[in-house]
Amino acid sequence: MAVNGGKNFANGSIISDSAAVVYTVPASLNRVQIGLASVTNYTAGAITIDVWALQSGQTRADNFKLADTLSLAANETKVLAQLDGLSLGQGGTIDAQASAATSVAITLNGTEWTT
Repeated sequence: MAVNGGKNFANGSIISDSAAVVYTVPASLNRVQIGLASVTNYTAGAITIDVWALQSGQTRADNFKLADTLSLAANETKVLAQLDGLSLGQGGTIDAQASAATSVAITLNGTEWTT
C-alpha cells in the first residue's frame, strides 16, 4: 500500500446552490484522509453553506452534516476544521450546498492510500 501526502482532492471546486457531490474517493484508492479543507466566498455578499461527509452507501442526512448553515462574509475564506483528519473509504464523498450558485469554492487537501 502506497501513501501519497499533500494531494489536492478538490482544488477550488464550485459549490452549487443544490446539494451535490464535490469530491468522491475513486476506486483506485483505498482511502483518503483530509488534512486541510477550506471554502472561499468569491462574491460581494454573504453566503451560507452546508457540508456533508458520507461513506460509500450513505445518503445525506443531518447526522452526516459537518457544517450547517456556515456563514461566509463577502470575499471570506474559512478553514473547515471539522473536516481535519476525516478519513473516507472508496466511494466516500464530500457533498456541499451553498445559498447561491457559483459563489463559493471548496478546496480539499490531504493524504491518499492506494490499493
